[in-house]
Amino acid sequence: MILQGIAVIQTNSSKIDPFLFNVWVSGAYLRLAKLLKPDNAEESRSFLVQAKQIIDSNERLVIRRQQLEAFIKESQ
Repeated sequence: MILQGIAVIQTNSSKIDPFLFNVWVSGAYLRLAKLLKPDNAEESRSFLVQAKQIIDSNERLVIRRQQLEAFIKESQ
C-alpha cells in the first residue's frame, strides 16, 4: 500500500511542490524502513538509504532529518 502511494506521488510529481514531494516520499520510505526492521533488515536498510538520499538532498527537510537521526539512533 505504501509503495503504491509512492508510485502515485511520483506519477504526479509535476503537479506537486518539490518540497512536499520530498517530504511525502522520504516519509514513506522512512516508514517502510521502520516497519520492515524487525523482520527484514536488508529491505529495511534499502528503504532507509532511499529516504536518506532524499533527506540529504534537501536542507529544508529539517524535521525529516531529525526523524531519520532518531530512527538510526534507536536502531543501533
